[in-house]
Amino acid sequence: MKHLFHDLSVLPDSLRRGVVAIGNFDGVHRGHRQLIAKARQMAQSQPILAITFNPHPLTLVKPEIAPKLLGTIEQNAELLLNAGCDGVLAYPVTRDFLEMTAEQFYSHILRERLQVQGIVEGENFVFGKDRTGNVEFLRENSQRDGIHFDTLPTVMHEGNPVSSTIIRHLLSEGDVKHAAELLERPYRLSGIVGEGDRRGHKLGFPTANLVTPKTLIPGSGVYAAQATVTPTTTAGGPITAKAAVQIGRNLTFGGDELRIEAHLLDFSGDLYGWQIAIDFLTKLRDIRKFSGEKELIAQVTVDVAAARETPLI
Repeated sequence: MKHLFHDLSVLPDSLRRGVVAIGNFDGVHRGHRQLIAKARQMAQSQPILAITFNPHPLTLVKPEIAPKLLGTIEQNAELLLNAGCDGVLAYPVTRDFLEMTAEQFYSHILRERLQVQGIVEGENFVFGKDRTGNVEFLRENSQRDGIHFDTLPTVMHEGNPVSSTIIRHLLSEGDVKHAAELLERPYRLSGIVGEGDRRGHKLGFPTANLVTPKTLIPGSGVYAAQATVTPTTTAGGPITAKAAVQIGRNLTFGGDELRIEAHLLDFSGDLYGWQIAIDFLTKLRDIRKFSGEKELIAQVTVDVAAARETPLI
């Protein structure tokens, strides 16, 4: 991705001396998008640079409570660029970086190396060692140095604040529809199609098994979704189809492994090794154990019909 940079030393001059927005930007939800829109208003013809962090700082500080992310660095960067950023800096998080004070980050990174002309942040933004930097710190220093500074109040949706933490909770509960409202798009889970036990094929509902997901897996259940599969070793473009997706263990046949199985409607073919992206639309039902194949087939037939009738977001 030509507008994603992993080191400040390789950032082109065209992305310096502009407006910056700083944060984890996990999932790039509607709040993040409004922040970038505010930065665009401030920037006018100046470049907008989003500064995020790789990896998430908690993976070094407290890995046991580090969140399962909503998007990879590459996915979040693409969303930030689509939202209006001219570039994204995924600042490398190291032990030395975590020791950097708010004063050092502001003086050495923002003023000296980036020569920022404007800063836009959410009202609850904190940064620096021991999280001592905040919007008041930025406001005071920016005013002193002649740098434009503005904040965005917490973005609300239906009376509740929008945050990556809340979206993670919704997804973990299987509420992908509400999560999509906060993201302003369906939540996407990506990976590679791996080998399964082919039981779905025997039942008349072949599935593509998503393996190696890098982001948060929604809670167990059966979902209506849209799947996009892309060949990785052969020529040809992506294939997109509605899908019925099961996340969970195969209780009917005594399976104890968590699986992500997508039945693509009106599609047949070998997808092993292909890339797959699943956009979740709504949850259809919980996982349950069936008395046998006959009852299971009857229920899956109902699930597929419901997935077919589910409108795209």
